[in-house]
This record gives sequence, C-alpha cells and structure tokens, in this order.
Amino acid sequence: MFGLLIAAPLQIRQAKVEKTDKTDSVNKTDITSQKVEKKLEQADIIVTKEGFSPRGFQIFADNKTVLSIKNADDKPHSFVIDELGIDETIEPGNTIETVIDREFNGPTSLTFRSKTENDSPDIFSGLIMILKQQETADISNNNNK
Repeated sequence: MFGLLIAAPLQIRQAKVEKTDKTDSVNKTDITSQKVEKKLEQADIIVTKEGFSPRGFQIFADNKTVLSIKNADDKPHSFVIDELGIDETIEPGNTIETVIDREFNGPTSLTFRSKTENDSPDIFSGLIMILKQQETADISNNNNK
C-alpha cells in the first residue's frame, strides 16, 4: 500500500567546489581549469519503529547533499541506496552521515530502504527526487505571474 509522498524542506547552505583538469593525458595538452559553484544541501532523516521520516524529499541534481540519518529507535536499522552503493548500519541512538555528490543527467529518483531483518519494506523505505535546478526556477517564475 502506498501513502502520500510529502517532500520535506531541506536546509541549503552555499559552498564553492572547484573542478580542475590539468592535462589531457592522451593528447598531452593543457586543459583550462573551470570553477563550478555547487550548493551544499543537508537532509535530516529520522528512523524509528514507525519507519523513516520523511519518507520522501527533493534534492537538486547539481548539488552536493549530506544525508544525516538518526536512529531514534532501540533497535538497529540500516540505510541503503542501491543505485549509489550506500549501505550503512545505524545502531540505536546513533546518527550517520553519507554524501550524495555526483552528477545526474536530469531528473530522476533514488529509493532508500532498511535491509535490517524485520524492517518491513512498506514502512522502512522512501524516495529521493532529483530535480534539475532550472526546472525549479521555471516553476517558481510561473507561480509569480
């Protein structure tokens, strides 16, 4: 049974990240350095005996996102995103952080879950929507008309 997916707001912090390619090893030519500014996002997730909260949220394709997952239960749980190779165990009362820092080719989604025994996939799973920056700007501009 599927419930309503509610996108939770994220704390967004500015950060500058530089990409530098020094030499093309095949052609032995210098490549100009390029600076790319990325925003740093943080998403806070809590896991209890009721499952993950929030069960869904949005991040942007060009940003670096820190996921902070706190286990507020008295039993261990895990946090898994198969598509990114993330597989972390979270002991009771502990918080782990993992980072999503990769380029996405447009909008997509990622599923997260707990693979801990006795954690039902119906409540111990969620969805991360990856949005393009421009799409969000277009939506907010259209709302102001």
